[in-house]
Amino acid sequence: MLSAGVIGLAGMGVALGFTARGNLHQKELIFAKEQLTAQNCSRDPGRQYCAGIAENVTNVEGKIDSDDKYARFGGIAMLTGILVVGAGGVLYHLGTKRLKHSEFVLAPTLGGAVLSGRF
Repeated sequence: MLSAGVIGLAGMGVALGFTARGNLHQKELIFAKEQLTAQNCSRDPGRQYCAGIAENVTNVEGKIDSDDKYARFGGIAMLTGILVVGAGGVLYHLGTKRLKHSEFVLAPTLGGAVLSGRF
């Protein structure tokens, strides 16, 4: 169960890290698209510097897709860890509940009483 907790925490770290990285790349993408607009590349995309800016936009979009994929993987790992820890907790609780269930019977006899029990 400890390793499931570690997987969950690691998944949370991966998800948060790649989400933050994706946000940084999103800001970079906005800047690159603003450059396309500022250079009026939509009217004349054949300009030399427009091709470089367009390539930069494509590269940043690829980085964002990659960050999204790894953030999703981290979220799945986090959810898996949480579910395994939760299932382990339920199984532990059920197991200790059975151990705590004991039964004692006090029965009268001719010479006094008999105490019998079951654990």
